[in-house]
Amino acid sequence: MLSISLVKNLLYRTQIRFASSSSIDIADFIRGMSSIKKLKTESSSSTTNKPRHVRMKERGRDPGLTSRINLQIISNGYADTSKSLILNNDQTNYMFNCGEGTQRTLQEKNTTWEIKFSKTKHLFMTRKSWDTMGGLLGVSISLKDAYLNEITFHAPCDVISLLKHWKGLEAFPNVTLEQHDYDNCEFKDDCFKINAIPLRPNNDISNFDTKQQRLTTSNNLISMKKFPDDLVYAYLCETHPFPATLSAELCAFHKVPPTELRARLKNGEDVTLPDGRLIRSKDVTLPGEPPVKVLNYPLRSPPTTNIHPNTRWQQNAITVAGGNQQRNRINQLSYPRGLYIDDDQTIYVAEEENHRIIEWKWSATSGQVVAGGNGQGREDHQLNRPYDVIIDKERDSLIICDYGNRRIVRWPRRNGTSGETIISNIYCWSLTMDENGSLYVIDNVKNEVRRYQRGESQGTVVAGGNGSGNRLDQLSLPHYVFVDRDHSLYYLNGTISV
Repeated sequence: MLSISLVKNLLYRTQIRFASSSSIDIADFIRGMSSIKKLKTESSSSTTNKPRHVRMKERGRDPGLTSRINLQIISNGYADTSKSLILNNDQTNYMFNCGEGTQRTLQEKNTTWEIKFSKTKHLFMTRKSWDTMGGLLGVSISLKDAYLNEITFHAPCDVISLLKHWKGLEAFPNVTLEQHDYDNCEFKDDCFKINAIPLRPNNDISNFDTKQQRLTTSNNLISMKKFPDDLVYAYLCETHPFPATLSAELCAFHKVPPTELRARLKNGEDVTLPDGRLIRSKDVTLPGEPPVKVLNYPLRSPPTTNIHPNTRWQQNAITVAGGNQQRNRINQLSYPRGLYIDDDQTIYVAEEENHRIIEWKWSATSGQVVAGGNGQGREDHQLNRPYDVIIDKERDSLIICDYGNRRIVRWPRRNGTSGETIISNIYCWSLTMDENGSLYVIDNVKNEVRRYQRGESQGTVVAGGNGSGNRLDQLSLPHYVFVDRDHSLYYLNGTISV
């Protein structure tokens, strides 16, 4: 009875009246108050879960221009991961490439990076491949769970049609999936203006004659879309220029009254003051910041070759270089030692007896000397029994095992007349380079493989170096070396099988 009187007294003071004083009525009233409080709490929770810029747009307010831009690398292609990154600002995330495992990586690093799924509205793919699109469905599901109701795809192929073939698309009944068409116009939103730059087709085509017909000298999107599997996009992202800001000091200097005239000046209008003076907008405003530009350019991943165990090689081969007896003419070879094939099927051959590196284009009947060819010698413009050659694509140069001169030479790939010694006092028999630019060099006299990172002249022994022998920590006249994407080393011993 005491509790009932206290509740009656409380309700009386708050000017709430009852029709009855029974305990049942009071219990119903309390339950009603609890349900109303719970409803308000749920409504408030659902509102706060939405991103700030979404709530502002629902209220009819402009979130304004972004003031901060971040670039976060999700994965860089190392150890068989796909290359992916996020460009984000205060309002939106823009994800570029979404290979398999992207969703897992984001969830693992989310606490460190503070990347909110709810802000990711745009997914950009640079090409049609599993490396760029294998994780689309998983990321899309995570975006749906983050209260996102609209996802826009940007890609050189029809992503929506591809998604229709995947199980799990029925999990998006309330999510709008769209794709921007760059044939008609560039993409614009509140933060960025984005252009898709069509690039030439890639070189991963089995039929080279067909690929030659596809290459064009101009980046014409319509002609490139005839071969959608080979179309590649680079994306140029540009922020909107920040508007000029009105300076209160300059307004006071020009005696502009604090009326609507200042608002007009801020919007770029020239106004006339009551005293007849003309005040130009640029006289009282400070220039805005220039736009920020970010270019997302797709880089080629290290080549991978997947050969089925039951693959059979053709028995009738064709000659692609040499084959015209052993001489020193440009259509002949003499003791070819090293071989390197570029992405466009150009062949580079290290000739021991002709002391030169010769380049053979696809289907050419003769080659072109690109290094050496000035007789046997140790001068900068000469080679002495070169054994191997590779290409450093980052510096567009040849790296040559100049075995007879006990040195490794860097030679300009285009119109080079002389080389530069980068490593000395080494009997280099073979060499290769990993994706980080580190050189792996075989010294078959010291029976070791040595790794040289960029800028190093001494290097580090990574295999052998314990004399010639058949122990697991020894090599015996190693000849050739190869390093895979996991930085595992493979080599061929001269006298011992490995």
